[in-house]
Amino acid sequence: EDWYAIDYEGQANYFFLGVWEAADKAEFVLSGNGFGLWEGLIYGSPGAHRLYVMSPRIAIILRRTFLRHPLSRDPSVLYSCLADIPIVPPDVKFADDSILASLEDLDPELSNEIFNAYRSSPKSLDDEFRFVINKLTTEQTYAVNEVIMMNANLHSQGSLTFASHSAMLETLRAYMSSHNTFLGGRRSMFTPLLRDLSSSSPTSASPQATAAPSSPNFDEVVETNADVQLHTLLRYIVRGGVAFPSTYNRAYLVYHMATDIPSLNNPISSKIRSMISRCVSSLPLLLDPPLPQLLHTPSHSHSLTDTLPPDESEIFFSLLDSLIIQCGVGSRSTDVLANIIYDATIIGVTHWMVSNRVDVLIDLLKPWVTILV
Repeated sequence: EDWYAIDYEGQANYFFLGVWEAADKAEFVLSGNGFGLWEGLIYGSPGAHRLYVMSPRIAIILRRTFLRHPLSRDPSVLYSCLADIPIVPPDVKFADDSILASLEDLDPELSNEIFNAYRSSPKSLDDEFRFVINKLTTEQTYAVNEVIMMNANLHSQGSLTFASHSAMLETLRAYMSSHNTFLGGRRSMFTPLLRDLSSSSPTSASPQATAAPSSPNFDEVVETNADVQLHTLLRYIVRGGVAFPSTYNRAYLVYHMATDIPSLNNPISSKIRSMISRCVSSLPLLLDPPLPQLLHTPSHSHSLTDTLPPDESEIFFSLLDSLIIQCGVGSRSTDVLANIIYDATIIGVTHWMVSNRVDVLIDLLKPWVTILV
């Protein structure tokens, strides 16, 4: 009979609350289902976050308390594009300040029992919570918008509402070039809006609503057979429909499929090429200069193996990670597709090292990994 209390208790115990503010010159977009939208998977089950867009400036987020556990950072456990956006805990003023003092030096289990008893007491109703509004960066604001747009119900009665012409245009441009939307973000549905905003100038600051196309095309827009093949492979990988002997083997294949054909210009290929370029530009500044006798050693005698066993693959990425992170192109996260791109980038950088600094590569990997053939 107290089902509403049980439901409230479940929400309170399984989630903690945060408030996000959009970055300056950016805004949150509003969709018909953007209030209460879930995001992220924990052990394959949905609901790492619940998202409530309140206005173009403010969004409320409920994050699973499990994400406070260190285990949640394992990509095999958590798949989320929002998990890296911080939520500052609230400042709490307890009605009975002595409760905290009484918990000091107690057994953790007993401490939890006492604190839970206090939470259920009438006195706890006078506790005060002050939530800090977290100001997001432009990239973090876009990450929220990407989730909303990828799940927007753009049927004949649907709409996507925005307040700023320029902010929406920048959001659409980022959406069209995102590696996430390449795998099913319904980019074709937003093409008419992008075309209209690109060819027009803002006429007012009042909120605008753009109706969805009457007959949307849910197929991804790809231009070449190579795009289709890469798109298909990545969808199978992300969904667990294809297995590889090792992460190295997978990364090697993705790298070459995404970059071997110069005309490939999809978001995945562009992202991998961009990250490799940034790394290659940074590495000469990070590495010690080669020994004089190595300057005249031909590098064409070496090539990179296309396969590694699982144990050597794990060591390879662990050792290369420490070097790639110094290049400032990011690191591993709870975004499965971003990790696939990151691994492919490491393969591309390793190819460059084989041709230009094989001495560093050998010193870094020996005697644990044999990577040259």
